[in-house]
Amino acid sequence: MSTLRSQDEIRNTVVSLGLPEHPYFMRRAARAMDLLDTGKVNFVGDEIFRVHSQFDDQIYHVELNHGLPPRCDCADYQKNPGVSCKHIISSLLYARRQAQAITIIKTTDGNEGDYWRRCWLIAQGNRRTLVYEERNGRLFCNCGAYYQDCKHKQLVIKTVTNELKIIVNECGSNEVKALQDQLNSQLPKSENSGNGDAKSPSQPMQLDINDPFQEAEFYDIEQIEGRRDGELAWKLSNGEYVISYKGIMTLSEKHHIEFETAIHSDTHTVIAKGRRNGNYSERVSGKPINGNEITAMELAKRNAARQLLPYAELKAVEKKAQLESEFDWQTAYTKCIELVGGKAQVDIIIYDLVKDEKIRQDHPSNYDRTEWLIIHDACKQDASNDNN
Repeated sequence: MSTLRSQDEIRNTVVSLGLPEHPYFMRRAARAMDLLDTGKVNFVGDEIFRVHSQFDDQIYHVELNHGLPPRCDCADYQKNPGVSCKHIISSLLYARRQAQAITIIKTTDGNEGDYWRRCWLIAQGNRRTLVYEERNGRLFCNCGAYYQDCKHKQLVIKTVTNELKIIVNECGSNEVKALQDQLNSQLPKSENSGNGDAKSPSQPMQLDINDPFQEAEFYDIEQIEGRRDGELAWKLSNGEYVISYKGIMTLSEKHHIEFETAIHSDTHTVIAKGRRNGNYSERVSGKPINGNEITAMELAKRNAARQLLPYAELKAVEKKAQLESEFDWQTAYTKCIELVGGKAQVDIIIYDLVKDEKIRQDHPSNYDRTEWLIIHDACKQDASNDNN
Protein backbone atom coordinates (compact mmCIF):
# COMPACT_ATOMS: atom_id res chain seq x y z
CA MET A 1 0.00 0.00 0.00
CA SER A 2 1.35 3.41 -0.93
CA THR A 3 1.54 6.35 1.42
CA LEU A 4 -0.33 9.53 0.49
CA ARG A 5 2.26 12.10 -0.50
CA SER A 6 2.03 15.79 -1.30
CA GLN A 7 3.73 17.40 -4.26
CA ASP A 8 5.90 19.43 -1.85
CA GLU A 9 7.14 16.26 -0.15
CA ILE A 10 8.10 14.77 -3.49
CA ARG A 11 9.76 17.99 -4.63
CA ASN A 12 11.74 18.28 -1.38
CA THR A 13 12.98 14.72 -1.82
CA VAL A 14 14.15 15.45 -5.37
CA VAL A 15 15.95 18.63 -4.28
CA SER A 16 17.56 16.92 -1.27
CA LEU A 17 19.06 14.29 -3.58
CA GLY A 18 20.54 17.00 -5.82
CA LEU A 19 18.31 16.05 -8.77
CA PRO A 20 16.74 18.60 -11.15
CA GLU A 21 13.32 19.85 -10.07
CA HIS A 22 11.66 18.46 -13.18
CA PRO A 23 8.45 16.38 -13.66
CA TYR A 24 10.60 13.46 -14.92
CA PHE A 25 12.39 13.18 -11.58
CA MET A 26 9.33 14.14 -9.53
CA ARG A 27 7.42 11.14 -10.87
CA ARG A 28 10.33 8.77 -10.41
CA ALA A 29 10.91 10.02 -6.88
CA ALA A 30 7.26 9.34 -6.00
CA ARG A 31 7.55 5.79 -7.34
CA ALA A 32 10.91 5.31 -5.62
CA MET A 33 9.40 6.29 -2.27
CA ASP A 34 6.66 3.70 -2.79
CA LEU A 35 9.28 1.06 -3.60
CA LEU A 36 11.04 1.87 -0.36
CA ASP A 37 7.86 1.92 1.74
CA THR A 38 6.73 -1.47 0.45
CA GLY A 39 10.02 -3.22 1.22
CA LYS A 40 11.07 -3.67 -2.40
CA VAL A 41 14.60 -2.32 -1.82
CA ASN A 42 17.21 -4.68 -0.36
CA PHE A 43 20.77 -3.78 0.60
CA VAL A 44 23.30 -6.36 -0.62
CA GLY A 45 26.56 -4.71 0.45
CA ASP A 46 29.29 -2.40 -0.82
CA GLU A 47 26.67 0.09 -2.09
CA ILE A 48 24.92 -2.59 -4.16
CA PHE A 49 21.14 -2.95 -3.94
CA ARG A 50 18.52 -5.35 -5.26
CA VAL A 51 15.24 -3.61 -6.12
CA HIS A 52 12.12 -5.66 -6.81
CA SER A 53 9.65 -4.59 -9.46
CA GLN A 54 6.40 -3.14 -8.16
CA PHE A 55 4.23 -5.49 -10.21
CA ASP A 56 6.07 -8.67 -11.19
CA ASP A 57 8.99 -10.89 -10.17
CA GLN A 58 11.68 -8.88 -11.97
CA ILE A 59 14.68 -7.80 -9.86
CA TYR A 60 16.96 -4.92 -10.78
CA HIS A 61 20.53 -4.40 -9.56
CA VAL A 62 21.71 -0.94 -8.57
CA GLU A 63 25.30 0.13 -7.89
CA LEU A 64 25.76 3.50 -6.18
CA ASN A 65 29.49 3.33 -7.01
CA HIS A 66 30.90 5.19 -3.99
CA GLY A 67 30.31 8.70 -5.30
CA LEU A 68 30.68 7.90 -8.99
CA PRO A 69 27.55 8.01 -11.21
CA PRO A 70 25.21 5.19 -10.09
CA ARG A 71 24.08 2.44 -12.46
CA CYS A 72 21.02 0.22 -12.86
CA ASP A 73 20.26 -2.65 -15.24
CA CYS A 74 16.60 -1.65 -15.80
CA ALA A 75 15.28 -0.69 -19.27
CA ASP A 76 14.67 2.92 -18.22
CA TYR A 77 18.31 3.44 -17.26
CA GLN A 78 19.61 1.60 -20.35
CA LYS A 79 17.49 3.92 -22.49
CA ASN A 80 18.70 7.01 -20.59
CA PRO A 81 22.20 6.14 -19.28
CA GLY A 82 23.44 8.46 -16.58
CA VAL A 83 19.93 9.59 -15.64
CA SER A 84 18.65 8.33 -12.27
CA CYS A 85 15.76 5.88 -12.62
CA LYS A 86 13.28 5.10 -9.83
CA HIS A 87 15.41 2.11 -8.72
CA ILE A 88 18.49 4.29 -8.30
CA ILE A 89 16.49 6.95 -6.46
CA SER A 90 14.95 4.33 -4.14
CA SER A 91 18.44 2.97 -3.36
CA LEU A 92 19.72 6.48 -2.59
CA LEU A 93 16.79 7.00 -0.25
CA TYR A 94 17.41 3.62 1.39
CA ALA A 95 21.07 4.46 1.93
CA ARG A 96 20.06 7.75 3.54
CA ARG A 97 17.53 6.11 5.82
CA GLN A 98 19.95 3.42 6.97
CA ALA A 99 21.46 5.82 9.47
CA GLN A 100 18.17 7.51 10.33
CA ALA A 101 14.70 6.48 11.48
CA ILE A 102 13.51 2.97 12.18
CA THR A 103 11.03 1.70 9.61
CA ILE A 104 8.63 -1.23 9.38
CA ILE A 105 9.56 -3.02 6.17
CA LYS A 106 7.46 -6.18 6.37
CA THR A 107 4.55 -7.81 8.17
CA THR A 108 3.59 -11.44 8.22
CA ASP A 109 1.04 -13.69 9.94
CA GLY A 110 1.76 -16.85 11.89
CA ASN A 111 0.66 -20.27 10.78
CA GLU A 112 -1.77 -22.46 12.69
CA GLY A 113 -0.02 -23.69 15.82
CA ASP A 114 2.59 -20.92 15.97
CA TYR A 115 2.91 -19.17 19.32
CA TRP A 116 2.80 -15.78 17.60
CA ARG A 117 -0.10 -14.26 15.74
CA ARG A 118 1.57 -11.48 13.75
CA CYS A 119 5.15 -10.34 13.29
CA TRP A 120 6.69 -7.02 12.17
CA LEU A 121 10.19 -6.81 10.70
CA ILE A 122 11.77 -3.45 11.54
CA ALA A 123 14.85 -1.95 9.89
CA GLN A 124 17.25 0.46 11.57
CA GLY A 125 20.45 0.89 9.62
CA ASN A 126 21.82 -2.58 8.94
CA ARG A 127 20.08 -4.00 12.01
CA ARG A 128 16.85 -5.99 11.77
CA THR A 129 14.49 -6.26 14.74
CA LEU A 130 11.41 -8.48 15.10
CA VAL A 131 8.30 -7.54 17.08
CA TYR A 132 5.85 -10.38 17.69
CA GLU A 133 2.22 -10.21 18.71
CA GLU A 134 1.73 -13.43 20.63
CA ARG A 135 -1.47 -15.46 20.61
CA ASN A 136 -2.37 -13.99 23.98
CA GLY A 137 -2.04 -10.45 22.54
CA ARG A 138 1.23 -9.45 24.23
CA LEU A 139 4.00 -7.81 22.19
CA PHE A 140 7.48 -9.29 22.35
CA CYS A 141 10.56 -7.50 20.92
CA ASN A 142 13.90 -9.20 20.36
CA CYS A 143 15.86 -5.95 20.64
CA GLY A 144 16.49 -6.84 24.27
CA ALA A 145 13.40 -5.15 25.70
CA TYR A 146 11.45 -8.42 25.45
CA TYR A 147 8.10 -7.62 27.12
CA GLN A 148 9.14 -4.12 28.24
CA ASP A 149 8.20 -1.03 26.26
CA CYS A 150 10.64 0.04 23.48
CA LYS A 151 10.73 2.27 20.39
CA HIS A 152 10.08 -0.70 18.10
CA LYS A 153 6.83 -1.57 19.89
CA GLN A 154 5.78 2.07 19.79
CA LEU A 155 6.27 2.10 16.02
CA VAL A 156 4.10 -1.02 15.67
CA ILE A 157 1.37 0.45 17.89
CA LYS A 158 1.32 3.68 15.86
CA THR A 159 1.10 1.69 12.64
CA VAL A 160 -1.78 -0.49 13.77
CA THR A 161 -3.72 2.48 15.15
CA ASN A 162 -3.30 4.24 11.78
CA GLU A 163 -1.30 7.16 13.16
CA LEU A 164 1.20 6.53 10.35
CA LYS A 165 -1.53 5.74 7.78
CA ILE A 166 0.51 2.84 6.41
CA ILE A 167 0.84 -0.89 6.93
CA VAL A 168 2.75 -2.98 4.43
CA ASN A 169 1.19 -6.24 3.25
CA GLU A 170 3.68 -8.61 1.63
CA CYS A 171 2.24 -11.96 2.59
CA GLY A 172 -1.35 -11.30 1.56
CA SER A 173 -3.16 -13.33 4.23
CA ASN A 174 -6.85 -12.65 4.79
CA GLU A 175 -6.14 -11.36 8.28
CA VAL A 176 -3.67 -8.74 7.06
CA LYS A 177 -6.00 -7.75 4.21
CA ALA A 178 -8.78 -7.20 6.74
CA LEU A 179 -6.47 -4.96 8.74
CA GLN A 180 -5.51 -3.09 5.58
CA ASP A 181 -9.16 -2.58 4.67
CA GLN A 182 -9.81 -1.25 8.17
CA LEU A 183 -6.96 1.25 7.87
CA ASN A 184 -7.84 2.22 4.30
CA SER A 185 -11.44 2.96 5.27
CA GLN A 186 -10.16 5.64 7.65
CA LEU A 187 -8.28 7.50 4.91
CA PRO A 188 -9.98 10.64 3.53
CA LYS A 189 -12.46 9.93 0.75
CA SER A 190 -11.93 11.32 -2.72
CA GLU A 191 -13.98 14.33 -3.71
CA ASN A 192 -14.22 12.75 -7.16
CA SER A 193 -15.56 9.39 -6.02
CA GLY A 194 -19.11 10.21 -7.08
CA ASN A 195 -22.32 10.78 -5.19
CA GLY A 196 -24.08 7.49 -4.83
CA ASP A 197 -22.96 6.34 -8.28
CA ALA A 198 -23.46 2.58 -8.51
CA LYS A 199 -20.26 2.31 -10.49
CA SER A 200 -18.09 4.10 -7.94
CA PRO A 201 -15.52 2.02 -5.99
CA SER A 202 -16.70 0.11 -2.95
CA GLN A 203 -13.73 1.49 -0.96
CA PRO A 204 -12.39 5.07 -0.87
CA MET A 205 -9.62 5.69 -3.37
CA GLN A 206 -6.20 6.10 -1.81
CA LEU A 207 -5.27 9.16 -3.83
CA ASP A 208 -4.46 12.73 -2.87
CA ILE A 209 -6.60 15.01 -5.04
CA ASN A 210 -4.22 17.90 -4.41
CA ASP A 211 -1.30 16.01 -5.96
CA PRO A 212 -1.02 16.77 -9.70
CA PHE A 213 0.67 13.42 -10.30
CA GLN A 214 -2.45 11.63 -9.11
CA GLU A 215 -4.93 13.88 -10.91
CA ALA A 216 -4.46 11.67 -13.97
CA GLU A 217 -5.52 8.63 -11.98
CA PHE A 218 -8.80 10.22 -10.93
CA TYR A 219 -9.46 11.32 -14.49
CA ASP A 220 -8.98 7.82 -15.86
CA ILE A 221 -11.04 6.22 -13.09
CA GLU A 222 -13.93 8.55 -13.83
CA GLN A 223 -13.76 7.68 -17.53
CA ILE A 224 -13.62 3.93 -16.88
CA GLU A 225 -16.55 4.09 -14.49
CA GLY A 226 -18.68 6.18 -16.83
CA ARG A 227 -18.62 9.52 -15.04
CA ARG A 228 -16.85 11.27 -17.93
CA ASP A 229 -17.43 11.11 -21.67
CA GLY A 230 -13.94 10.06 -22.76
CA GLU A 231 -11.96 13.23 -23.43
CA LEU A 232 -8.48 12.55 -24.73
CA ALA A 233 -6.41 14.75 -22.48
CA TRP A 234 -6.31 17.28 -19.68
CA LYS A 235 -3.82 19.66 -18.09
CA LEU A 236 -2.03 18.89 -14.82
CA SER A 237 -1.10 21.55 -12.32
CA ASN A 238 2.52 21.58 -13.50
CA GLY A 239 1.44 22.37 -17.07
CA GLU A 240 2.19 18.99 -18.63
CA TYR A 241 -0.35 17.43 -21.00
CA VAL A 242 -0.96 13.71 -20.63
CA ILE A 243 -2.89 11.14 -22.62
CA SER A 244 -5.82 9.74 -20.69
CA TYR A 245 -7.10 6.17 -20.53
CA LYS A 246 -9.35 6.73 -23.56
CA GLY A 247 -6.46 8.02 -25.66
CA ILE A 248 -4.17 5.14 -24.70
CA MET A 249 -6.78 2.48 -25.42
CA THR A 250 -7.69 4.08 -28.76
CA LEU A 251 -4.05 3.84 -29.83
CA SER A 252 -3.93 0.27 -28.50
CA GLU A 253 -6.77 -0.75 -30.82
CA LYS A 254 -4.98 0.86 -33.76
CA HIS A 255 -1.83 -1.18 -33.01
CA HIS A 256 -3.77 -4.38 -32.26
CA ILE A 257 -2.47 -4.73 -28.71
CA GLU A 258 -3.97 -7.75 -26.96
CA PHE A 259 -4.33 -8.10 -23.20
CA GLU A 260 -4.32 -10.91 -20.68
CA THR A 261 -5.33 -10.14 -17.11
CA ALA A 262 -5.18 -12.05 -13.84
CA ILE A 263 -5.75 -11.28 -10.18
CA HIS A 264 -2.76 -11.84 -7.91
CA SER A 265 -4.46 -12.89 -4.69
CA ASP A 266 -1.36 -12.62 -2.50
CA THR A 267 -0.80 -8.93 -3.23
CA HIS A 268 -4.47 -8.07 -3.94
CA THR A 269 -3.32 -6.73 -7.32
CA VAL A 270 -4.48 -7.01 -10.93
CA ILE A 271 -1.72 -8.08 -13.32
CA ALA A 272 -2.16 -7.16 -17.01
CA LYS A 273 0.03 -8.41 -19.84
CA GLY A 274 -0.04 -6.44 -23.08
CA ARG A 275 1.08 -8.17 -26.28
CA ARG A 276 1.82 -6.48 -29.59
CA ASN A 277 2.50 -8.30 -32.89
CA GLY A 278 1.57 -11.75 -31.68
CA ASN A 279 4.11 -13.10 -29.20
CA TYR A 280 6.52 -10.18 -29.50
CA SER A 281 7.01 -7.05 -27.39
CA GLU A 282 5.23 -8.10 -24.22
CA ARG A 283 4.91 -5.73 -21.26
CA VAL A 284 3.50 -6.55 -17.82
CA SER A 285 1.96 -4.04 -15.46
CA GLY A 286 -0.06 -4.19 -12.29
CA LYS A 287 -2.51 -2.17 -10.25
CA PRO A 288 -3.54 -2.60 -6.59
CA ILE A 289 -7.25 -3.23 -6.17
CA ASN A 290 -8.13 -0.22 -4.03
CA GLY A 291 -11.76 -0.21 -5.06
CA ASN A 292 -13.57 -1.57 -8.11
CA GLU A 293 -11.84 -4.67 -9.51
CA ILE A 294 -12.78 -3.83 -13.12
CA THR A 295 -11.35 -0.32 -12.72
CA ALA A 296 -8.03 -1.71 -11.45
CA MET A 297 -7.98 -4.14 -14.39
CA GLU A 298 -8.46 -1.36 -16.96
CA LEU A 299 -5.80 0.83 -15.31
CA ALA A 300 -3.33 -2.07 -15.39
CA LYS A 301 -4.08 -2.59 -19.11
CA ARG A 302 -3.51 1.13 -19.70
CA ASN A 303 -0.10 0.96 -17.99
CA ALA A 304 0.98 -2.09 -19.99
CA ALA A 305 -0.20 -0.55 -23.28
CA ARG A 306 1.61 2.73 -22.64
CA GLN A 307 4.93 0.83 -22.58
CA LEU A 308 4.20 -0.84 -25.93
CA LEU A 309 2.96 2.10 -27.98
CA PRO A 310 5.36 3.97 -30.30
CA TYR A 311 6.85 6.94 -28.46
CA ALA A 312 6.42 9.24 -31.48
CA GLU A 313 2.69 8.56 -31.62
CA LEU A 314 2.25 9.13 -27.90
CA LYS A 315 3.99 12.49 -28.19
CA ALA A 316 1.92 13.38 -31.27
CA VAL A 317 -1.34 12.74 -29.41
CA GLU A 318 -0.03 14.68 -26.41
CA LYS A 319 0.83 17.62 -28.67
CA LYS A 320 -2.58 17.47 -30.32
CA ALA A 321 -4.22 17.46 -26.90
CA GLN A 322 -2.12 20.43 -25.81
CA LEU A 323 -3.10 22.45 -28.89
CA GLU A 324 -6.77 21.60 -28.43
CA SER A 325 -6.66 22.52 -24.74
CA GLU A 326 -5.06 25.88 -25.49
CA PHE A 327 -7.22 26.60 -28.56
CA ASP A 328 -9.10 29.94 -28.58
CA TRP A 329 -11.88 30.06 -31.21
CA GLN A 330 -12.14 33.85 -31.04
CA THR A 331 -8.48 34.22 -32.02
CA ALA A 332 -9.05 31.81 -34.92
CA TYR A 333 -12.15 33.77 -35.97
CA THR A 334 -10.20 37.06 -35.91
CA LYS A 335 -7.40 35.58 -38.06
CA CYS A 336 -9.93 34.37 -40.61
CA ILE A 337 -11.58 37.82 -40.72
CA GLU A 338 -8.17 39.40 -41.32
CA LEU A 339 -7.52 36.97 -44.19
CA VAL A 340 -10.73 37.64 -46.13
CA GLY A 341 -11.35 41.24 -45.02
CA GLY A 342 -14.60 40.95 -43.11
CA LYS A 343 -16.84 38.93 -40.79
CA ALA A 344 -19.57 38.58 -43.40
CA GLN A 345 -17.20 36.85 -45.82
CA VAL A 346 -16.09 34.37 -43.11
CA ASP A 347 -19.73 33.58 -42.32
CA ILE A 348 -20.35 32.91 -46.03
CA ILE A 349 -17.35 30.55 -46.15
CA ILE A 350 -18.61 28.71 -43.03
CA TYR A 351 -22.07 28.42 -44.63
CA ASP A 352 -20.56 26.90 -47.79
CA LEU A 353 -18.48 24.40 -45.77
CA VAL A 354 -21.58 23.31 -43.82
CA LYS A 355 -23.54 22.93 -47.07
CA ASP A 356 -20.72 20.76 -48.48
CA GLU A 357 -20.80 18.71 -45.22
CA LYS A 358 -17.14 19.47 -44.50
CA ILE A 359 -18.04 20.82 -41.06
CA ARG A 360 -21.16 20.41 -38.94
CA GLN A 361 -23.84 23.04 -38.59
CA ASP A 362 -23.21 24.81 -35.28
CA HIS A 363 -22.26 28.11 -33.73
CA PRO A 364 -18.63 29.14 -34.46
CA SER A 365 -17.81 29.07 -30.74
CA ASN A 366 -18.57 25.32 -30.65
CA TYR A 367 -16.21 24.36 -33.46
CA ASP A 368 -13.07 22.55 -32.29
CA ARG A 369 -9.55 23.24 -33.48
CA THR A 370 -9.80 20.79 -36.39
CA GLU A 371 -12.95 22.44 -37.75
CA TRP A 372 -11.35 25.87 -37.45
CA LEU A 373 -8.32 24.60 -39.38
CA ILE A 374 -10.73 23.64 -42.20
CA ILE A 375 -12.32 27.09 -42.04
CA HIS A 376 -8.90 28.77 -41.99
CA ASP A 377 -7.72 26.79 -45.03
CA ALA A 378 -10.89 27.77 -46.90
CA CYS A 379 -10.30 31.45 -45.98
CA LYS A 380 -6.70 31.23 -47.22
CA GLN A 381 -7.93 29.72 -50.46
CA ASP A 382 -10.54 32.47 -50.82
CA ALA A 383 -7.93 35.19 -50.15
CA SER A 384 -5.59 33.60 -52.68
CA ASN A 385 -8.32 33.55 -55.31
CA ASP A 386 -9.05 37.23 -54.68
CA ASN A 387 -5.39 38.13 -55.08
CA ASN A 388 -5.16 36.20 -58.34
